[in-house]
Formats: sequence, C-alpha cells, structure tokens
Amino acid sequence: MTWHVHISEHTFEMLTGLGESPRGAVFRLFRRLEEDPHAMAVPMGFGDGPMYTAAFATGLLVVLINPENRRITPVQITSLD
Repeated sequence: MTWHVHISEHTFEMLTGLGESPRGAVFRLFRRLEEDPHAMAVPMGFGDGPMYTAAFATGLLVVLINPENRRITPVQITSLD
C-alpha cells in the first residue's frame, strides 16, 4: 500500500488561496511526501495524531501522517509569497 495525500475541502480552500508559484511548490512537495513522508517531514508534535512539518520553496506545510491507512492530511499551509 502506498502513501497518499488526502485533499479535503479544507485543503482545497488552502490551496486556492495560494499564488501559482507556491501552489506548484506545494504539489511537488505532495508528490515527494507520497514517496516517503518521513524523509521529507520533521516531527513537530502530537495533536489528532503524529504532526509533521515539511518545507517547500517559499513556506511550510503542516501535515498529519496516519501510518495505519498511510494517509497524509495537510493541516496548514504557510507561504511567504
């Protein structure tokens, strides 16, 4: 079973609020996270599950990584653009 990024309505709204360049960087980060989330993200705490932070060219992505169903759920996207 492979990892996958779960694009919820909340995630979609966060993505539409980004400019074209940071949005592209976030989608590239999504693809890298699906390959190996633990290599791309740094643990930051435990909320509803293991929370991680991953960096992209102009910002940070906070994700919830669920090892049981191999789902990566974006929680927050912060862009400096």
